[in-house]
Amino acid sequence: MAACANDLDEPIAIPAGIRSLDDFRKWSTSATFPQSGRIDFLDREVMIDMSPEQYYEHSGPKVEIGRVLANLARAEDLGDVHLDSTRIVSPEAQLSCEPDVLFISYDSLDAGRVRLVPGRRRQATGAIEIEGGPDLVVEVVSPSSMSKDLERLPTAYYAAGVREYWIVDARSKPLVFEILTRGTSAFEHVPADEAGFCPSTVFGRKFHLIERQHTRGHVVFDLLTRGE
Repeated sequence: MAACANDLDEPIAIPAGIRSLDDFRKWSTSATFPQSGRIDFLDREVMIDMSPEQYYEHSGPKVEIGRVLANLARAEDLGDVHLDSTRIVSPEAQLSCEPDVLFISYDSLDAGRVRLVPGRRRQATGAIEIEGGPDLVVEVVSPSSMSKDLERLPTAYYAAGVREYWIVDARSKPLVFEILTRGTSAFEHVPADEAGFCPSTVFGRKFHLIERQHTRGHVVFDLLTRGE
């Protein structure tokens, strides 16, 4: 079992018996699983990232996207939006991870394309995993996650059945905001219109993420939306 770790002050002990996704799932739902950091299982590799989250460049766009999508989903009764610490699992993609933002439609739940997995321990209540492919997944690129977000996760999310993948890189000037949708064998880039809005088939709307200076001097992000 290979492991890739970033910015670990103290090494995390990975149980020796983890050789498959099932092994990882048992560990991730156990009392010994670390409660901080992002720990993913990707293509038979355990990936550990303990890097601190950048306050503006990472947390800023993540929260803004989650806020806007959650408001839309609730207003139109479309489904559920989650940020961080919501683990999705796909046996088909050999994947277990916690995206920055995800959206699951009620249609997907009703059709069985995704299902909520309850905890295995007696004291666990409610769902602790989402099995299947969410309708939409968002990843905000950080220095420690760049190769994973841009190269490895697109393949894994496609194999898992994710309908739409959004990529944000707020480190870049100008800001990078991309929407990728399912093609015949891989995700395909969706071109923006002249005003910079990218169409989303999942929400049936166009979106444009911008950054601006707050009066206090720091950067803030706005996810703009308009009907198609």
